[in-house]
Amino acid sequence: MAETGEKTAYEIDHTELVNKFRKAAAQAGVSTSGLVIDMGGGYNVLNANYLQGAVIARIEGVQPPFSPDNRLRPKDKEIRCYDTPRVIGKEEVVTVKRVYYEGSGKWTVEIEGTDLFNDRGYILRRYPAELFEQVE
Repeated sequence: MAETGEKTAYEIDHTELVNKFRKAAAQAGVSTSGLVIDMGGGYNVLNANYLQGAVIARIEGVQPPFSPDNRLRPKDKEIRCYDTPRVIGKEEVVTVKRVYYEGSGKWTVEIEGTDLFNDRGYILRRYPAELFEQVE
């Protein structure tokens, strides 16, 4: 459980997860439809993707490798983000914001402070979970 006390999508019961996913998918659809101007449109899509991954993880019976607020560092070498100058150094410790399930055993992590907004909307930096190890 995150330090905020709020359960992640991987911890809530089946009914609540499906209901949250349905709501998020509807919000994402409306906010990207062109029928409304929604400044939260990018976030709505990201939230729907997050919840979709949680639904698939539940079906596949897998659990995330990390949780929000976990502290991580790169396993072997520095990690570069392909579209920004952001580098996570070998000894740098970062904090997990969210964990996403991409399916087929692939997990990605969103790191605190690496997301940003630009003229195209919300850009999320997700890194392959297997590149990190947890720091106690």
